[in-house]
Amino acid sequence: MKKVNAIDFTKGKISGNILKMFIPLYIAYFCSALYDIIGSFWVGSLLGEKALAALSASFPPVMLFSALVMGATNGVTILLSKYLGAKDNEKINSTIITSLVGLFLFGIILMAGCIFGINGILKVSNTPPEIFETAKSYLFIRILSFPFIELYMYFAAALRSYGNSSLQMITVIISTVLNIVLDPVLIFRIGINGAAVATLVAQIISMVIMISYISIKKVFKFDFKALGKEPLKELIKASVPSAIQQSIPTISMAFIQAFFSGFGVTALAAYGVISKLEIVVQYPALTINMSETTATGTCYGAGQEEKIKEYLKWGMIFSVCLNLILIPLITIFSTNLAGLFGVGPDAASIVKSYFEVVAFGYLLNCLTNSIMGEMNGLGQQTRSMILMAVYFLVLRYPLAKSLSSAVFGVNGISISILASYIAAIIIAFVYQRKSLNNRLRTDASTSKLTKTITNSDTIQANQ
Repeated sequence: MKKVNAIDFTKGKISGNILKMFIPLYIAYFCSALYDIIGSFWVGSLLGEKALAALSASFPPVMLFSALVMGATNGVTILLSKYLGAKDNEKINSTIITSLVGLFLFGIILMAGCIFGINGILKVSNTPPEIFETAKSYLFIRILSFPFIELYMYFAAALRSYGNSSLQMITVIISTVLNIVLDPVLIFRIGINGAAVATLVAQIISMVIMISYISIKKVFKFDFKALGKEPLKELIKASVPSAIQQSIPTISMAFIQAFFSGFGVTALAAYGVISKLEIVVQYPALTINMSETTATGTCYGAGQEEKIKEYLKWGMIFSVCLNLILIPLITIFSTNLAGLFGVGPDAASIVKSYFEVVAFGYLLNCLTNSIMGEMNGLGQQTRSMILMAVYFLVLRYPLAKSLSSAVFGVNGISISILASYIAAIIIAFVYQRKSLNNRLRTDASTSKLTKTITNSDTIQANQ
């Protein structure tokens, strides 16, 4: 592979390395979130609260696909980071081609499944009858963008393994600017579907820019002869738990949206605003998770375990500091921001109450995701997945259901979310310390045993 402004996580200043990875990634994912934020803004402003509710109803399945692909491609990052640290070129080449073919087929199958199951998807989301057909037409166009999202995320993940997150940031910024221009024009002409078309066009352009860069620079070696069962098994082992892990928050979002829908169209429109604004304060946790995965995986593959704890410490510091700036801004101006989306005062009040309750939980989520990123880098994706399932589903769902149906009403949902964030960080700290110490102890024992066997063989050969 040629140089692509990569970061070598085994060398240099640890705080500087993680910051160079974290900031471009956050900007990239924040800008990608602007696709939906801008679309929601124009739909709410030009078409009203019902149209915004229809757009919100189709949001969870789109996010679920993105989360599944993000998780699957993060599995690619986990493998490549480890092999790059170990400088194993044979496994690097086999992982690149196997993951490209496998993930492309996965994206096509998932797109087809969503098209055929579109009615069921919206029914599961508890979509109100008066907006069902509008939500369906919007969602159909968004589903068509799935293969382009999948290819883009694959190449971004592969580059990220080498410590390059800058290209992802640049492509998303370009596409976001294009989306800003297209949204009002297309929504004015063809209604809510205009927002979906604008996003589709922007995502295609992101993919084209990414592929063009990789082709011109000849970044990767695509050797189809390297395809095989063993690389595929390793990919599945790394990607499936990671994909499930990333999809869990979106599944939780679908449940939460269903609870909000139970309080009527106004509450659903309010959650539409919440889900867009919340991305701003959730992405520091997501991007530090991905940054920690790459840094830990590289150091682990290179046998430099002593640096792993340092990367965890600085990852926590940077992500929390960023959210200490973002959370007060979103919380203080939540009512004003809700008004920009075209919702009424009742919906804006729900938005304000939600962020006032949940705000502290976003800081805790940064700590939890830093730990899970480290666990992923150590190849413990299944344990990380279980941890996420516990606090997003096992704890959050029953709490939200009971508290929202009790005296708290719609505010019971936000209380349940805060409670799950608190429980998560307590579990994560205990779980991670034992997990890391056991893994490094096991690796040290294995290494010692290997050296003993090697030395014994050498002695016998000399004799």
